[in-house]
Amino acid sequence: MVPDITRRRTLAFSKKLARHCAAVALHYVHVNFCHIPRNMRITPAMAAGLTDHVSTLDQLMATALDEPAGDKPEPGPLAVPKP
Repeated sequence: MVPDITRRRTLAFSKKLARHCAAVALHYVHVNFCHIPRNMRITPAMAAGLTDHVSTLDQLMATALDEPAGDKPEPGPLAVPKP
């Protein structure tokens, strides 16, 4: 019999690519705007001059949900590099 913790870990992944991309994007935003690394006293976004305060996850989600949905970009042709 497989322990419950192993089963739960194996089923904890995104089954749709769009949801996985959204989860990864949310993680990157959290790391850059909310998390203060041990060797720094400010967030990476503060170091880059993008913001002047440490954001909470609630503030980030409210900002993301207040933003109107934009049009999807049109896919362009792939640029083949010349040798």
